[in-house]
Amino acid sequence: MKLFAHALLNVLTPAKPAPYHLHSGDDGRAYVCENPHCTSPGFDPADE
Repeated sequence: MKLFAHALLNVLTPAKPAPYHLHSGDDGRAYVCENPHCTSPGFDPADE
């Protein structure tokens, strides 16, 4: 029963955003930004 309750809780709990995001560097390559207060727009590889 504990396993079922844990699985149900995982399904019903909204996912937390990742503690990092990506930016496009000057050379065009993506790099990781771990600054939680960053206000720069992130880079989404899906937009390529």
